[in-house]
Amino acid sequence: MADVAGLLRRFRVRSGLSQEALAEVSGLSVAAIRTLEGGRRRSPRPETITALTNALHLSDTEGRLLELAARRPLVADQNGVPRELPAAIADFTGRDRQLDELLRLLRDPYVVAPSIVVSAVSGMGGIGKTTLAVQAGRLAADEFPDGQLYVNLRGGTGQPLHPRDALGQLLRSLGVRPGGDTDDVQVLARRFRTALAGRRALIVLDDAAGVSQVEPLLPGAAGVAVVITSRQRLSVLPGVQHLDLGVLTEDEALRLLGAVVGPGLITGDRVAARKVVQHCGCLPLAIRIAGGQCRRTPAGLRDLAHRLADDRLAALTDVHRSLSLSLTALAASNGLDIAAAKAFPMLTLFEGDHFPHRAAAKVLNTSLATAETLLERLVDVNLLQTPAPRQYKFHDLVRDLGRSMAHAELTEPELSDLRLRELRCYLGMLWRYAELTSKLDPYQAFATPSWSADAAELSDHPRILTWLDAELQNLVRLIRAAVKGGDDEQLLAVQLALGMPHLAGRLLRFAEASEALTAVATSSIEMDVRYEQGLHYWTGHLRADLGFEAEGIEWLRSALTMARRINEPYQLAATLLDLNYCLVRVGQAAEATLLIEEAREPVIESGLEWLEVAADIAVGTLAGVAGELELQRQVFKRVVELLPTRYSPSVVIIHLYTIAQSFLDSGQSAEAAAVLADALARSREGKTVAIEADLLYELGRSFAAVTDWERAVQAFVDGAEVAAQFPAEQKEAGLLHQLGGALERLGKHLEAVEAWERALLLYERVADPKAAEVRGLLGGGS
Repeated sequence: MADVAGLLRRFRVRSGLSQEALAEVSGLSVAAIRTLEGGRRRSPRPETITALTNALHLSDTEGRLLELAARRPLVADQNGVPRELPAAIADFTGRDRQLDELLRLLRDPYVVAPSIVVSAVSGMGGIGKTTLAVQAGRLAADEFPDGQLYVNLRGGTGQPLHPRDALGQLLRSLGVRPGGDTDDVQVLARRFRTALAGRRALIVLDDAAGVSQVEPLLPGAAGVAVVITSRQRLSVLPGVQHLDLGVLTEDEALRLLGAVVGPGLITGDRVAARKVVQHCGCLPLAIRIAGGQCRRTPAGLRDLAHRLADDRLAALTDVHRSLSLSLTALAASNGLDIAAAKAFPMLTLFEGDHFPHRAAAKVLNTSLATAETLLERLVDVNLLQTPAPRQYKFHDLVRDLGRSMAHAELTEPELSDLRLRELRCYLGMLWRYAELTSKLDPYQAFATPSWSADAAELSDHPRILTWLDAELQNLVRLIRAAVKGGDDEQLLAVQLALGMPHLAGRLLRFAEASEALTAVATSSIEMDVRYEQGLHYWTGHLRADLGFEAEGIEWLRSALTMARRINEPYQLAATLLDLNYCLVRVGQAAEATLLIEEAREPVIESGLEWLEVAADIAVGTLAGVAGELELQRQVFKRVVELLPTRYSPSVVIIHLYTIAQSFLDSGQSAEAAAVLADALARSREGKTVAIEADLLYELGRSFAAVTDWERAVQAFVDGAEVAAQFPAEQKEAGLLHQLGGALERLGKHLEAVEAWERALLLYERVADPKAAEVRGLLGGGS
């Protein structure tokens, strides 16, 4: 435990005060400060501690540390009262809320429960359970004049202390001889409860293996408080107040690192300090061990960050040894626990910020029910976290441990098989959704063997869509990784990428699908020409949806060459119509008109009514470009009536958006605004939020076209708020760009500059050429 001298000197130096300056602001004498820092007075009065705490502006936790250090040592007194709590650590920091909650239980137990108070502190190894329990116990020691008892139950070692031995230790601490029947746990438990009757005592049961180990150690009368720490949640223990510890926040982790290496190092290089705590996963034990390896120079902190980045497993061996104890205990237990321990290394191979229950079942090659049982058991022992229902994640350091085990235990063919199972799980879900919601099958995906085979039992397509929505980032990650894999993985990457556009169209979110398709389309994977044509077509389609029409044209020209060679009506017609749209958007109406002529025959041959509607939209758009506004209005009126009968709600919104663009480009802002209002209402009803950014952008343009700047500003503001929720779509910058222009028209120059500066920052992040235009606006002041 830290003494007053060391703590006071550290806090004073951190505050930049000399001994004389501290004496002045605290109201104490210089001699008193020197006496305390010299260690000649170890237990100052409470009012002295209060004065120093206020003068040094200490946090609540730091003030408690100073108060605790000033107390006289807790040992067994002359009356034999046990004072067994371990020494508190000097660098205790963070955990203010949890410490307050635990102290509330200990200092006012009758408010919480009329009889004994039991608090169970649970969390993964190295999270700080024992530290917190001891800290609280020492701060509340005065509430328990009849003793503070401590037993290390060794639950995380694989060789837990038997309740009989724990009871013997507790009885001896209370001055009671265990007696004759020392092997009978029930007899010992009765003697223990009798010995505690009428006493006010605190018992800390540290590192409990489970409920069966703890139950005989609980007292039977009021006046006794028990704090239990365990790597697993003791949820079936009755009447327990549970306190689950997670990792520190980044700010708390930085403060802890500062307490270990000195706050000056953290202040001098916060970038390196932040990297250190991030590599440590904000785990207290890891931070203390890493900090202990740091040379006390700025270069030392940077070197530590580099070493952790290069080989965290080697740098933090003691942390992994601590974490592995949980696994060792699990593997030494019953059949379920052994199965969970066996599954653990395989589960840590999942990438991303989470993995779903269904994918775990497929990788483990077991049923959903069995997989859930195993996963929840790993959650119980704090080796696994569950951030959302049926979603799971590992702490980075736990995942490191599991992966080192997996690569040691599994052969490369076995590891490859696990990757293929995960890919097939996602492929099944993606194409089962397509199978249930679309009749189109240009790639023979629904033939035998179906690409949806791994999800063939599912029929609730809204639930599948919800699952896929939550897994978008994992889908992209898997596809990008599979492109670099073996032949089987590469084929699955192609099949997954081809399923992404249908999902994107239903969610009206295009960035993730575009990224996945581009990764596959730009690879050197050899594939069926139908697949290659589909990849190029959808890559072009989605790039255009994201506003990159020039890129879209290049991909669609390539797709058109292949479609003409394949000569399948649907693929040819769809490619011609999409290329037509892009060409019109970039002002190449003459070529676009030729493509519409070519598209007429394959549209009719396809027999697909919705393709005929898409062709009508192209005709209406070209009429607008040619100035034939009446024809444009007539065609679009008919199309708007047909859309709900030909398309899904999400595709209706996309086509309404296209029609509104055409009206705007031909100078018919009122018509555009009416169509956009319809599309917005449909979007909000269907909760397809991401597309609202595009709709509000065009609505703002329609208001600007008639100089209704107030309404234009509101539309752009609303659109920017939506776009900020979906940064991957890269829509926010354009909205802020337009917002600045509308604000400038209203004479709100400072607000306009702020909007343009935000737009410029976003443009520059992705090297968008529009950044130059915004720089000009900012430089010119208008």
